[in-house]
Amino acid sequence: MSRRRPLVVLARVSVLVLAVAAAWTTAAWVRFRAEPLLVVGNVPEVYPRRTSTLSANVSGTLHRRVSEALYRLNGGAWTPVPHGGPRADPPLFSLELSRDALRTGENELEFAARAAFHPDEHAAVTFRYDPSPVVLPVERDWQDASLEVQDGLWESALVDGEWRVRPVPGLEGYDRILLVTGAFPGGRRIETDVIYRYPEKWSRPEYIFGVLTLWSGHGTDWTHLPRAGYRFALACYWTKPGGAGSEVSVYRPGEDAVFVNTYRSLPLEPGRKHHVVAEVVPERDADGTLLRWTQRVKWWLDGEPEPEAWQMLSDDEGCPLTDDEYAVALLVYRCQVDFGPVRVTALPDG
Repeated sequence: MSRRRPLVVLARVSVLVLAVAAAWTTAAWVRFRAEPLLVVGNVPEVYPRRTSTLSANVSGTLHRRVSEALYRLNGGAWTPVPHGGPRADPPLFSLELSRDALRTGENELEFAARAAFHPDEHAAVTFRYDPSPVVLPVERDWQDASLEVQDGLWESALVDGEWRVRPVPGLEGYDRILLVTGAFPGGRRIETDVIYRYPEKWSRPEYIFGVLTLWSGHGTDWTHLPRAGYRFALACYWTKPGGAGSEVSVYRPGEDAVFVNTYRSLPLEPGRKHHVVAEVVPERDADGTLLRWTQRVKWWLDGEPEPEAWQMLSDDEGCPLTDDEYAVALLVYRCQVDFGPVRVTALPDG
């Protein structure tokens, strides 16, 4: 009798383990069926003026078990939701709507998602497209939660009593881009402030943040989505040179990136506010032909006097930009920062 007791105990333990495992599995499936398959992120009420390369983007998240996610615009054909690659690393997706696909005025965007053992999901959002010229000045104080995101997910947050804007914490990563304006021609002055918080948890010790003073969008190659090209002027802090400054860069898929830049050493203290002022203007000859884009930038710590000297950079030093309309945007790469109010004003051509 005593020899059989361990077997009885073992059998009872095995039954208990199986019962616990079955209960846990059932609870996990119940939770899964209650979880959303697709969550649409930031969609503004109005998308302002686009160009052929600056798309109207919609970002969001996909559940890891999603087997199919589709979208359609204004009752068109159902199309797979683009995701994957550096711009839309899991769980993100990045949907790019071309200017030609948008209707002036009201637009409807529908989504459908499915996964095994989960009810199919459907969602729809509406927005307006306004192709009229952008009117400056543009001022954003971030109390309005209507954000226009090019990449990643962003949020407005009340930080130390001040409304600021930042990538959603925990979803830092590759380029996180937030538009401040639609596309417009000519010179512009951008004023803002930024506070660096911490690097992305799993990143290499290289990160960038700043203002895209000229942002063209992700290029003309629509064969691979999300697209990979770019054309920009940037006022930023970059850990690689260990400082703040200016950069101009152009990249077309299949070619090497072309860039010129200038930086100066700037100690970076987490939690300290830096003020940023950038001015960029097109310089033209007597016939109005573009000669060059010239950018000048200042960075300084809050509480210190604004420096008199500017950091200067021109695209004709090796990376010419086109004579086009450009948006203004905020950029965060593999770190967490938050930006204060942004003011964009017009400057005359040089």
